[in-house]
Amino acid sequence: MTLAPYILQMPDIWQSYLVFSSPHSGRFYPKELLQNSILDESDLRSLEDAYVEQILSHVPSLGGPLLQANYARAWLDLNRSRNELDPALIAGLAKRRLNARVLLGLGVVPRVAAGGKSIYHGKLSLQEAERRIGEVWEPYHQKLDQLCTGALKKKGMSVLIDCHSMPSKRAGGRAPAPLPDIVIGTLNGVSCSRAIAQACESAFTKLGFDVVQNKPFAGAYILERHGRPQKQRHALQIEINRALYMDESNFKMLDGFHAFQARLDQAFRDFSNILEHPDFKPSLF
Repeated sequence: MTLAPYILQMPDIWQSYLVFSSPHSGRFYPKELLQNSILDESDLRSLEDAYVEQILSHVPSLGGPLLQANYARAWLDLNRSRNELDPALIAGLAKRRLNARVLLGLGVVPRVAAGGKSIYHGKLSLQEAERRIGEVWEPYHQKLDQLCTGALKKKGMSVLIDCHSMPSKRAGGRAPAPLPDIVIGTLNGVSCSRAIAQACESAFTKLGFDVVQNKPFAGAYILERHGRPQKQRHALQIEINRALYMDESNFKMLDGFHAFQARLDQAFRDFSNILEHPDFKPSLF
């Protein structure tokens, strides 16, 4: 391994319930991937949550940590279970029941990029898949576990904000359907209390964002692993519409990127303030 699996930014004083994660914004594409893939880097980047780590770069000032991936999602998907291995890509797998994510080619080692484009000519060895998991997946999730446990011990509750980006339009049908500005995912109420989800939605809508919950993105493995609201470990997924801050055709930031970042900073600040209010009841389901 030539690069650390993640970057961790800690606040000067850890005083927030919030823990931020950006698992899909990694920009390191190993030479092995670029040499073996039948796609160019632009196609591989279609899986990437471009610039999300930069959007979040100020959040440690709110008093909570930010954990961001270094490795590209095309290399390894940190928002998948280590067991979400794709037999269409990984040789030597025993027969197993596959979920929809793996069947679509979007397992822990992705088989396809956006549009269903195959990343590789043939298959990878199980040993190679396990190497990537051991070098990148395991350290990331160990650290995220530690951070959520740390917030819980310090504050009596942890609220994980798992941040992603989404296309401006949802593919499918005769005409692609436009997506809202923000989608808050809670695994349809499983990973987070209703009160906390509503507080998050309120913080964004008051700043003029068009927000929905769980449609079309309810969350995936990170919420499944870390969302235990009965134990005061809450987890939300935030999907940000890419058209708000970048040109989707060429991955370039829009001129208004920093103004957009400031709006998002304010939304997270307002959300944090709601959680800290003495009258807020986070256990309301």
